[in-house]
Amino acid sequence: MSNPAESTRTLVIERVFPHPPEKLWRALTENPLITQWLMKNDFEPVVGRKFQFRSEPCRTGMVLSTVRCCSSIT
Repeated sequence: MSNPAESTRTLVIERVFPHPPEKLWRALTENPLITQWLMKNDFEPVVGRKFQFRSEPCRTGMVLSTVRCCSSIT
């Protein structure tokens, strides 16, 4: 049996959107816009910031995450 740490893989999914990059960047980095298309959250685009995605009313519907890097689209 292989060691999971040695057999990790990367999945890359590319999409083309009919919107300018600035609009997509806002949708990916602004809390109210993320809430509109994904779920409630306390996201801020700050390196090291820990944040949650929350699904209500189910308390167990939570994803804990950390911002690893942050750069502007411009």
